[in-house]
Parts: sequence; C-alpha cells; structure tokens
Amino acid sequence: MLAVQSFAHRACMAMLLLLSGCLLYSCGSPLRVYTSPTLKDVHQRPQTIAILPLDLTINTSVASGSVEETPLTTGEAAMFQQMLYSILLEQGSKRPVTIRNIDSRQLPAGPPIINTALAKQLGVETFLVTKLHRIQTLYPTTASTVTTYEKSTATTTSTPASVHSRDEVLLDMELYNAQGQLLWKYNAQTTPWLSTPARAIEFLMEEGLRKFPFRR
Repeated sequence: MLAVQSFAHRACMAMLLLLSGCLLYSCGSPLRVYTSPTLKDVHQRPQTIAILPLDLTINTSVASGSVEETPLTTGEAAMFQQMLYSILLEQGSKRPVTIRNIDSRQLPAGPPIINTALAKQLGVETFLVTKLHRIQTLYPTTASTVTTYEKSTATTTSTPASVHSRDEVLLDMELYNAQGQLLWKYNAQTTPWLSTPARAIEFLMEEGLRKFPFRR
C-alpha cells in the first residue's frame, strides 16, 4: 500500500513539473532539428567552431495594428551571443572541441561571407550562425472610473491607463562548414508567459545545443 502511494506521489510530482514547464515557456512549437548525413559519423564532426556575431531583431506592435522595429540597446546582441557561447562551452566541456567567440571587429566590413578564406583567417572548420527574433505585442488599456453606491455612500474607484505586453521569441541556429554547406540546423519558438524573454531565450539555446553534433 505504501509503495503504491509513493509511486502515485512521484507520478503526481512529475506531472506538476511538466505542467509548470509548459506554463513557464508555453511549450512553443516542436523542436526542429536537421543534421547533415555527413555528420552521422561522429569522427567527421567539427573540432573547431566559430560563433559569428548574433543577428538580433526586435519588432514591437500595438494590438491595434501598427508595427515598428525597436532600436536595439548597445551590447544587447553581444549579451545574447555571450550567453550562447557560455552554454556551448558548458555542453562541450568534455568534448574534443575548440570554440571561438567572434567579435564583429575580427571580421571584414559588411555581412560575413562564409568561405575557406574566412575559415583560415579565424583558424576554424565550421561557423555557427545565430538569428534571434523577438516580437512584442502591446495591449494598451484606457483609464476608467467606476462609482458604486451603497445606501447613502458613494465609492469611486479609478483605474489608470496601462500597457500589457505579450512576447514571442524565435531562435534559429545553423552550422556551416568552410565551403558554406549546411551541416546542422535548429529552430524553435516560444511564448514566455511566466518568465522574462531573456530567460526564454536562454531556455531555447540550452534545448537546441543539447542536439548539437559534438565530436565524441
């Protein structure tokens, strides 16, 4: 009897943890992962990886319909790139892999062109290209005043104008070789209901890099 109660308790706790995770990140769309057949052999997987500067865009829209691209604060993309670098380092800490976090100042002007010349310049075999897109929808509410009457007493309650927001985060990571061929790809999206967009981005990066084709 006690064994049955203990099993039921563990099952209940597991279900609560699953539900809390879904509420925290709204579960989002299923993970979409592609791995090139050339990486099926673990000995063919890269030993050196360059993380190219992260491409970040943020769009803000009002529920009424207007949409505009939000100017980025200085270092915001660099902050998320550093987050990605730290996660990749942690997950690859016991693998024979070297990871280089590339600053835009190390690259020629303009969008980076993946080729053997750039691979030789940076001393790597592969490039990790990351695109991060955040959509923020604003829901403004107008101020209101409500007066209630009870016997000879009147009570007035005022609600100030406010703005509520809903965020959606989309993450795309692609691994290319020096010839520009796609080796691995991961993309996913989520709506962080009970967490910050930054924490949701970190969660997507962690989930995606668990599927990364590390050399063993």
